[in-house]
Amino acid sequence: DAGLEALTHAKFLPQLEALHLQANQLTATGLKTLLTLELPHLALLDLRWNVLGAAGAKALAASKVVSKLRHLRLHRADVGEAGVKALAQSPQLPSPLRTLWKGLHAAPPPEEPTDEDD
Repeated sequence: DAGLEALTHAKFLPQLEALHLQANQLTATGLKTLLTLELPHLALLDLRWNVLGAAGAKALAASKVVSKLRHLRLHRADVGEAGVKALAQSPQLPSPLRTLWKGLHAAPPPEEPTDEDD
Protein backbone atom coordinates (compact mmCIF):
# COMPACT_ATOMS: atom_id res chain seq x y z
CA ASP A 1 0.00 0.00 0.00
CA ALA A 2 2.89 2.37 0.74
CA GLY A 3 4.31 1.79 -2.73
CA LEU A 4 0.96 2.56 -4.31
CA GLU A 5 0.75 5.73 -2.22
CA ALA A 6 4.13 6.80 -3.63
CA LEU A 7 2.98 5.97 -7.15
CA THR A 8 -0.05 8.24 -6.81
CA HIS A 9 2.27 11.25 -6.85
CA ALA A 10 3.64 10.42 -10.31
CA LYS A 11 2.83 13.11 -12.86
CA PHE A 12 2.26 10.58 -15.67
CA LEU A 13 -0.68 8.82 -13.99
CA PRO A 14 -3.48 10.84 -15.67
CA GLN A 15 -2.23 9.62 -19.08
CA LEU A 16 -2.20 5.92 -18.16
CA GLU A 17 -4.32 3.58 -20.25
CA ALA A 18 -3.33 0.37 -18.44
CA LEU A 19 -2.26 -0.23 -14.88
CA HIS A 20 -0.98 -3.66 -13.81
CA LEU A 21 -0.86 -4.01 -10.03
CA GLN A 22 -1.26 -7.77 -9.72
CA ALA A 23 0.40 -9.64 -6.86
CA ASN A 24 1.53 -6.55 -4.95
CA GLN A 25 -0.06 -7.30 -1.57
CA LEU A 26 -2.45 -4.38 -2.01
CA THR A 27 -5.33 -3.98 0.41
CA ALA A 28 -8.52 -1.94 0.33
CA THR A 29 -6.59 0.94 1.92
CA GLY A 30 -4.12 1.18 -0.94
CA LEU A 31 -6.84 0.77 -3.56
CA LYS A 32 -8.89 3.58 -2.01
CA THR A 33 -5.86 5.86 -2.38
CA LEU A 34 -5.61 5.00 -6.07
CA LEU A 35 -9.32 5.57 -6.59
CA THR A 36 -9.10 9.18 -5.44
CA LEU A 37 -7.08 10.04 -8.56
CA GLU A 38 -8.31 11.31 -11.90
CA LEU A 39 -7.50 8.56 -14.40
CA PRO A 40 -9.59 9.55 -17.44
CA HIS A 41 -7.81 7.28 -19.94
CA LEU A 42 -7.58 4.13 -17.83
CA ALA A 43 -9.04 1.24 -19.83
CA LEU A 44 -7.34 -1.75 -18.15
CA LEU A 45 -6.89 -2.27 -14.43
CA ASP A 46 -5.27 -5.48 -13.22
CA LEU A 47 -5.71 -6.10 -9.50
CA ARG A 48 -5.44 -9.89 -9.42
CA TRP A 49 -3.78 -11.70 -6.54
CA ASN A 50 -4.19 -8.90 -4.01
CA VAL A 51 -6.10 -9.00 -0.73
CA LEU A 52 -8.75 -6.38 -1.49
CA GLY A 53 -11.71 -8.01 0.23
CA ALA A 54 -15.25 -6.69 0.17
CA ALA A 55 -14.11 -3.22 1.27
CA GLY A 56 -11.83 -2.91 -1.75
CA ALA A 57 -14.52 -4.17 -4.12
CA LYS A 58 -17.08 -1.76 -2.70
CA ALA A 59 -14.67 1.15 -3.10
CA LEU A 60 -13.96 0.04 -6.66
CA ALA A 61 -17.67 -0.36 -7.43
CA ALA A 62 -18.41 3.18 -6.25
CA SER A 63 -15.47 4.86 -7.97
CA LYS A 64 -15.60 6.96 -11.13
CA VAL A 65 -12.23 5.46 -12.06
CA VAL A 66 -13.93 2.27 -13.24
CA SER A 67 -16.46 4.01 -15.47
CA LYS A 68 -14.29 3.85 -18.60
CA LEU A 69 -12.69 0.47 -18.01
CA ARG A 70 -12.84 -2.11 -20.75
CA HIS A 71 -10.88 -4.68 -18.75
CA LEU A 72 -10.96 -5.31 -15.01
CA ARG A 73 -8.72 -8.18 -14.08
CA LEU A 74 -9.75 -9.37 -10.68
CA HIS A 75 -10.53 -12.77 -9.20
CA ARG A 76 -13.52 -13.72 -7.11
CA ALA A 77 -11.12 -14.84 -4.37
CA ASP A 78 -9.54 -11.37 -4.31
CA VAL A 79 -12.79 -9.72 -3.21
CA GLY A 80 -14.94 -12.46 -1.65
CA GLU A 81 -18.65 -13.01 -2.20
CA ALA A 82 -19.69 -9.62 -0.80
CA GLY A 83 -17.21 -7.98 -3.18
CA VAL A 84 -18.58 -9.93 -6.14
CA LYS A 85 -22.07 -8.70 -5.23
CA ALA A 86 -20.87 -5.09 -4.97
CA LEU A 87 -19.30 -5.25 -8.42
CA ALA A 88 -22.38 -6.94 -9.88
CA GLN A 89 -24.50 -4.03 -8.65
CA SER A 90 -22.08 -1.21 -9.46
CA PRO A 91 -23.66 1.69 -11.36
CA GLN A 92 -20.15 2.95 -12.19
CA LEU A 93 -18.89 -0.24 -13.84
CA PRO A 94 -19.54 -0.37 -17.60
CA SER A 95 -22.40 -2.68 -18.52
CA PRO A 96 -20.30 -5.51 -20.07
CA LEU A 97 -18.12 -5.73 -16.96
CA ARG A 98 -21.09 -5.48 -14.61
CA THR A 99 -22.76 -8.32 -16.53
CA LEU A 100 -19.67 -10.48 -16.01
CA TRP A 101 -19.78 -9.88 -12.26
CA LYS A 102 -23.53 -10.56 -12.21
CA GLY A 103 -22.77 -13.95 -13.73
CA LEU A 104 -20.18 -14.65 -11.06
CA HIS A 105 -22.60 -13.52 -8.38
CA ALA A 106 -25.28 -15.89 -9.69
CA ALA A 107 -22.89 -18.85 -9.87
CA PRO A 108 -22.14 -20.77 -6.68
CA PRO A 109 -18.69 -20.16 -5.24
CA PRO A 110 -16.13 -22.85 -6.01
CA GLU A 111 -15.87 -25.53 -3.39
CA GLU A 112 -12.78 -25.65 -1.24
CA PRO A 113 -10.64 -28.75 -1.86
CA THR A 114 -10.90 -31.39 0.83
CA ASP A 115 -8.47 -34.07 1.93
CA GLU A 116 -10.61 -36.54 -0.04
CA ASP A 117 -9.67 -34.74 -3.29
CA ASP A 118 -6.01 -35.80 -2.97
